[in-house]
Amino acid sequence: MPTPPPTPVSRLEVHQNPCLPEGAQDVHAIATITVDAPAPAASSPAQVIVIDRSYSMSGDKIARAREAAVAAVDALRDGSRFAVIAGNGRAEQIYPLTPGTLAEATPTSRDAARGAILALGADGGTNLVPWLELAAALLRTVGPGDVRHTTILTDGQGNLTDAVLRRCAGMFTCDCVGIGEDWSPEQLRRITTALSGTRHFVEDLDDLPGFFRQQAEQTQDRGMADLSLLVKAPGQVSVRKVVQVYPTERELTARDGGGPVHEYPLGSWGSESRDYQLWFRVPPRRPGAEIRVAQVMLASGERQELARGRVLAQWTDDLALATAVDPKVAHYTGQLEQNGLIREGLAALETGQTREATAKLGRARELAVESGRDDLVTALERVVDQDPVTGTVRLRSRMSRADTLNLDVGTDRTTREMTPRRGE
Repeated sequence: MPTPPPTPVSRLEVHQNPCLPEGAQDVHAIATITVDAPAPAASSPAQVIVIDRSYSMSGDKIARAREAAVAAVDALRDGSRFAVIAGNGRAEQIYPLTPGTLAEATPTSRDAARGAILALGADGGTNLVPWLELAAALLRTVGPGDVRHTTILTDGQGNLTDAVLRRCAGMFTCDCVGIGEDWSPEQLRRITTALSGTRHFVEDLDDLPGFFRQQAEQTQDRGMADLSLLVKAPGQVSVRKVVQVYPTERELTARDGGGPVHEYPLGSWGSESRDYQLWFRVPPRRPGAEIRVAQVMLASGERQELARGRVLAQWTDDLALATAVDPKVAHYTGQLEQNGLIREGLAALETGQTREATAKLGRARELAVESGRDDLVTALERVVDQDPVTGTVRLRSRMSRADTLNLDVGTDRTTREMTPRRGE
């Protein structure tokens, strides 16, 4: 009889102000989930490394991509499982040589994988669909209790469909790495949103091997696979949206299943803590009424409940109680507004709407300064400039594509520290 996967020690805390004025219908809450995962040795992680080998990768990019893939393979612990895929208009499994299988990491297999990677050349176009399909086929051979992870490195953009993302959702976690200046931030965002991953931009190719080594090591530190957030709401309550708001921003998509329980895949975890913001719409009530809006549960892949919290609503005619905003809700709502302004400003810039881009990016800069987000202030100041005397904001005339890519990827990151607004 197979040994059941170990159970983590977990906590789920709900932060909200449940008080609403008469007739109000919108309820907001933050769910903080903390997991003390089992030691990684208790699980058997599986990693698939996908390297773009299209023609645009010729020269220094393919050379550094080879070094990065080798660094990731070298970082694998003995006993973990892995495969390497080379992608252009199709997907080719270059290691192990037996199609549809994963290799066990040993000194011998790592050496053989290095040889296959270092022989990789660049040619052809880009089609992300077969890359994801082959990764899914390989990771489908892995047990449900084991961590399944894919890293994709690309310098361009190609075919990507919602259908392939739906087929892969919940099967594995996927991180995406863009290099060069021709990849699509929105395309990689679609992948990482659907597959519970994160986007990265490695601007300096010298940093690529170290980055891949670190990614491989972090994946092996994850001891839990297939965690999910279950939101159980009565029929008169609608779940409007669920967004991971720390450590990165990512809107969650519920698995189709119907019924009162909405299931949101959370991917694989190590020992860590994450925050989620939940939006609900409830029927309006008069002061004095109280309802349980939802039960929020953390569950394992087998739907074993690991932790639970409750979201409540209480209507009151006390204006001070009804208008108070929970500090965590306010903190993350502000960050989402700030990130949204940056994305809208970059989209306007992409389509030549410079006035709108300037207004939105300028306002985002103000919010970043007020909230102490120095990382975003620095990224924004590579794109917009503010006159110190008049306060007028203008787009920089010499901004580069790398500047906007850095800014776009920077909107995925959030902070948990509730920094007081400057001047308060």
